[in-house]
Amino acid sequence: MKKLFILALIPFTVSAQQQYNKPVMCAQTQQVINTLVGKEYKEKPIWMGVNERNNTFSLFVNQETKSWTLIEFRGNTACVLGAGEESQVSREFPLN
Repeated sequence: MKKLFILALIPFTVSAQQQYNKPVMCAQTQQVINTLVGKEYKEKPIWMGVNERNNTFSLFVNQETKSWTLIEFRGNTACVLGAGEESQVSREFPLN
């Protein structure tokens, strides 16, 4: 299900600590949001955060199907950082 959406986005490659390359899919922000909240995925944003570079991140989840998508927003561009299924809310996060 998610693969169809991700393939429609423009591929970019980013490097984290110069040790790991990960493809990232990006498109116009409104297109990404419309796809996630639309009839096929029906995901809703349940979390949002901003990092030290003032980039905004949001986690979209469909509570019924348990699908999820993590998005990074930069102006008019939104990038899918990760997506999957079987999401669950953890009541307790271990610190060790």
